[in-house]
Amino acid sequence: MGRFAVLAESFEHLSYPLGRLEPSDKGVFSEHRENFIFHRMSGELDAEMSISASDALSLHAALPVGFVFEGDSGFFLVCKTVGRQPSKSMPAAEKSEFCRAVVERLSALHSEGLGCGGLSPDAVEFSGKEARLLNPAKIFAANESDSLFFEAVSTLRSLVSKGFANKKELPALASLYLSTPACREAVFSYMREKKLSGLPHLVLSEAARKYAAYF
Repeated sequence: MGRFAVLAESFEHLSYPLGRLEPSDKGVFSEHRENFIFHRMSGELDAEMSISASDALSLHAALPVGFVFEGDSGFFLVCKTVGRQPSKSMPAAEKSEFCRAVVERLSALHSEGLGCGGLSPDAVEFSGKEARLLNPAKIFAANESDSLFFEAVSTLRSLVSKGFANKKELPALASLYLSTPACREAVFSYMREKKLSGLPHLVLSEAARKYAAYF
C-alpha cells in the first residue's frame, strides 16, 4: 500500500505538501503561513482517536488536522502548532514564564483527571504565557494505577535538567502545581503511602531535586 492522507475539513490544502514531504517523527513543515508537526503513531486507530478527541483536548494540545500513511514507515498524525518550541537561550524572565506555563498545564490536566506521562520542554510549544503539548496522543484518562505525583516530579526534574529552571526555583514551581485540589491530593496520597510528613510542596520539590541529578 502506498501513501495516503486523511485530512480534517478546512485542511484539504495540505494534500499537496503531504504528497511530496517525507514524514518523520517530530518533523515540521509550513504551509500558507501555518506551522505543522508530524507525530509517529502506532496505527490508524490511534491517529483517528486523537482526531476525534481534538475538541476535548484543544485547550491542552496542538490541534490534530489529519494523518498520513507512509508505507513501511507507518502512520503519522499531523498537528497544527501556534506557538514556538522553547530554547535555553531565552532570557531569564521568559524561561521563568515558560516554566510556570508548563507546570500550570500539568496542573490543569491533572485537575481534569488526565495524565500525560509528565511534560518535558521539548514536548510542548510556548505561545504567549501558555504551554501546550505538541502531541495530543500523549494525553490519556488517568486511573488509580497512574501516579500523578511522579508525573509532577518528572516535569519539575525535566525543567531543571534541561536548563530552564534551577533547583532553587523548585519549591515555588511545586507550590504552583499544588494550586488545585486534585494536585494536592496526588501529593498527599503519595505522602500517606510513604508515611512522609512535612509540607507537600517541599516533598514534591525535594523528589524532583533528587532525580534531577541523574539526568
